[in-house]
Amino acid sequence: MTFLNRNTGLNRNTGLIPKTGLIPNAARRAAAAGLLLTLLGCGSKLPVVSGVITFEGQPLPNAAVLFMPEEAARSPAQGVTNSNGEYTLEQEVGVAGIQPGKYSVRISTFQPADPDNDPPTPAVAEKIPLRYNLETELQATITAEQSASGAAFDFALKSGGKIFQPEPDSF
Repeated sequence: MTFLNRNTGLNRNTGLIPKTGLIPNAARRAAAAGLLLTLLGCGSKLPVVSGVITFEGQPLPNAAVLFMPEEAARSPAQGVTNSNGEYTLEQEVGVAGIQPGKYSVRISTFQPADPDNDPPTPAVAEKIPLRYNLETELQATITAEQSASGAAFDFALKSGGKIFQPEPDSF
């Protein structure tokens, strides 16, 4: 079980939104408002952001990718990499896109064990250094001009540095 911070909606140990699709209510409201404005013709399409994550030159599968806005009024967006390291961000499950603005980018491979899953899944240890997740140095800027064409952000991660392992019994 993953415990979220009530104020931010983020996992208390990793600082990431869990891969379960849970998104803070503010993000849900913002995505719904954006979708409503788009359907009514009063807003523009959210830029679709995708890219490829590599670790030591190899595609990084099953990694959580989180774009955290610098402005509190914006909503975070998340994605999960496929076997080729490719991701597409969503602000709401099934709704691709992200609001224009400046974002810090967090990438994590940690997954807590899920004994209630059928079959139960074991925990997956974090292998990404802190400089790419809790103490990220990764940044991205999404512009309104990218609404029509989308934006691609590829990140080539390197090993080295401290890696934070969340406590397994804290979930």
